[in-house]
Amino acid sequence: MHDVKFFYLGMHRCGTKSFGDFFRGHGYNVCSWEEISKLHLSELFFNGRWLDILSSGVIDHYDVFEDGPFFDPMFAKFLSNYIDHSVFVYFERPADDWYQSMITHSNGYSLGSIRDHAYMYDRLADLAFIEERLNGAMLEKLPLIGMRDHYVKQYQQHKMKVLSNFQRIEEKRFFHASLYDPEKFVKMCSHFDLTFEACEDIKSHVTEENMRKVLRSHGCLVE
Repeated sequence: MHDVKFFYLGMHRCGTKSFGDFFRGHGYNVCSWEEISKLHLSELFFNGRWLDILSSGVIDHYDVFEDGPFFDPMFAKFLSNYIDHSVFVYFERPADDWYQSMITHSNGYSLGSIRDHAYMYDRLADLAFIEERLNGAMLEKLPLIGMRDHYVKQYQQHKMKVLSNFQRIEEKRFFHASLYDPEKFVKMCSHFDLTFEACEDIKSHVTEENMRKVLRSHGCLVE
C-alpha cells in the first residue's frame, strides 16, 4: 500500500497497459480493466454513482488506476478534489496514430459495452440510427473503419479537456509527456520524486505488423 494514488488520464490505446506495467514492476497494486469490470466500476460511473466508487474501497485497495472510467476528464477532476495525495499523468500521442491503433486492437470494431462506447465517443446517434433499422435485433459492435475524422476529433477534445482541467491543478500533481518519449518514465519519476532503481521505458503493446494486417483486411492499406 502506497500513500500516493496515481491516475492515468490517457485514453484507450494510449499506453494504459504500459503505465500499469511500469508500476506493477515496482510493486504497486494496479487497478486495470479486469478489476474495473469485476467491480462494475464502469456501471457506477455511467449511472452517475461517483460517490459510490469512492465509498467502495477500491481507492484504498489500489495504488494505480490505468484505464476507464478513471481517464474521463471530469471524473478525474472530481477525484482530484476528493482524494488526498492523488496525482495524475497524461501521455499523448498523435491522434492519427491513436485511431489506427484503435482499429488494430479490435479488428476495426468497438470493444466492450457498445452503449458505453457510443456515449464516450459521441456515437449515440449512430447507434440509434442503426438499431432502428435492425427491427429489434441487438447490435454488438460499432464499426470504426471510415470514421477517422470523427475519432480524431474525439481524441483531440479529450486532450483539450484534460489539459484544461489539470493545468490549473498544483503543478506537482500533474505530469504531461509524449507517449513516444523514451525518457517519459524517468521524467515522471523525477517530477513525483519517485526513487526507483530503474525507470526504463515500457511498451506493453507493440503492434505495427498487426496494424498493417488489419488495415489490409479492410482494404485501407496499399503497399
